Amino acid sequence: MISLKKIIASNYFLFFIGIFFGIYLALAVLKYYTTTEVFRAPPSQGNYKTYSFTHDDLIRTYDVYIPSTLKKNASVFFLLHASRGNSKDMRSSTGYDFEYLAEEKGFLVVYPQGFKNHWNDCRATADYAANIQDIDDVGYFLQMIKSLQENYMINRKQLVVSGISNGGHMVFKLAHEIPKDILLYTSFAANLPVQDNNDCSLSQEEVNMIIFNGTNDPINPYEGGLVSILGNDSRGFVISAEETYNYWRGLTSYEEEKIVTIPQLDSDSKTFVIKRESIGSKYVALYSLVNGGHIYASPYLKSSRFAGESVRDINGAEEIYATYLELIDNKIVLRKYNNQYCYDGDTCYVTVDGVNHKIRLLELDTPEISKPKCKQEYEWGIEARDYINNSIANAKSIKFVTNYNKDYFGRYLAYLIIDGVNISETIISKKLGVLYKKNKKMDWCNVNSNFFD
Repeated sequence: MISLKKIIASNYFLFFIGIFFGIYLALAVLKYYTTTEVFRAPPSQGNYKTYSFTHDDLIRTYDVYIPSTLKKNASVFFLLHASRGNSKDMRSSTGYDFEYLAEEKGFLVVYPQGFKNHWNDCRATADYAANIQDIDDVGYFLQMIKSLQENYMINRKQLVVSGISNGGHMVFKLAHEIPKDILLYTSFAANLPVQDNNDCSLSQEEVNMIIFNGTNDPINPYEGGLVSILGNDSRGFVISAEETYNYWRGLTSYEEEKIVTIPQLDSDSKTFVIKRESIGSKYVALYSLVNGGHIYASPYLKSSRFAGESVRDINGAEEIYATYLELIDNKIVLRKYNNQYCYDGDTCYVTVDGVNHKIRLLELDTPEISKPKCKQEYEWGIEARDYINNSIANAKSIKFVTNYNKDYFGRYLAYLIIDGVNISETIISKKLGVLYKKNKKMDWCNVNSNFFD
C-alpha cells in the first residue's frame, strides 16, 4: 500500500494540485474582471413572477416585476438582456432602477428571456444558436404582449422596450419589423450593423428611439467597426453611433435638434454625458457616454472591468421615463408626409402620443384636393395648402389648442396657432378659405372667382 507521504511527494500529486490552483486562479481573475457591483438590493414591496408559453414549438419564458403600486391599464417597460445573459441577471444589470421607479409610478417591468441566452437580432453572421436556428423572437415578443394583456390588462399603447448589447440589437430589430407596436425603443451599447450584415426586414418607418453608447466601448466600437468578444468576431461590423442616430432621425421629419452636456455628478470621474436630441414627428436621441464602456448608465452600478468605465452621471431608467412622459402627455406634433405638413388647407399630419394621426382645423373650410368637384376647386385647394405649409415651414412657434375630440373621420379637432395667430383666421382673412358651417358646405365650383382676389 502506497503511503500518504509518498502520494503527496509524487509528481502526479503536484501536477493535480497545480491544475486545481490554476483553475481557481483563472476563475478568480475571471470574476474580478466580469463582476458588476450593485449598490442596492432589489425593492421589497413588489412581487416577482415567471411566466411561460409555447411559441414555435419552444417553451419560452419571461419574468415580471409587479410593483405594489400597480395602476390599472398599466404601461409596460421591457428590458432585454445581453449575450450570455438571462432575464434575472438583467434586474441587477440595471441596478434595479426600473423596479424602484415602477414602485413610484405604478408600471410593470418585464424581463424577457432569449433563446439559449441570446436574441436573434439583425446581425446575419452571428454564431449563437438564436441566429443560426433563426428563432422567431419578434413573434415571441408579440405573443408575450398578448400574455401580459390577459394577465394584467396593460395599456397596449404605452409600451417601452430597452435592451443592452445583444438586447440592444434586438431592440433595433423590433423597431425595424414592428414599428407601430411600441411607443418608445431604447438601446444601450449597440450600433446598427453594416448593410451587408443586416438581415432584418427594414420597414423604413419612423419610430421614437433613444440610443446610449459609451465612447470607449471595448466591444461595440463607438466610431463603428468590428464587434469582437474574447476573439469571437462572428457578429461582424457595425456603423458608428452617430450614423445609427442619423439613420433613425432620417426616417422622421425633424424640426429642431438640441445638444446639451449633462453636468457631472461624480467629480472624481472622467466620464460625462452629451445628449443630442432631434424633435419632430418622432423623438430620436443619442446619449454619448463620454469615456464610458459597454454599459448601462446608473449611479447604482459599478461596471465590470471587462466592460469598461462606468457612467454614473445619469440614471438610464429615469432618462427613458422622462421621454416616455413627454410622449404620452397628449402631445401633438406636426409631421411631414410626402414632403407636406398639411394635405390641404384645413387637414394636417400630426403625431399624438407618438402615434401618427391627422388633424382637422377648427372653424375653417378650404377647397377640396382629393375629390374636387371642378378644376377651380382643385386649384384653389392647392393654393390654400401651399399657404399653410409655407406658414408652418417659416414659423418661429407652433401650438395646438384642442380638447382632443375627433370628427367623423377620426381626425383630431384643433386650432393651429402659428407665431401666436390662429391660422384659421389668417386663411379666412386672405380668402383662401371660409368659416366652417356644419350643414352648409361651401360650393366652390359656384363661387365667383373674384372671391379669392
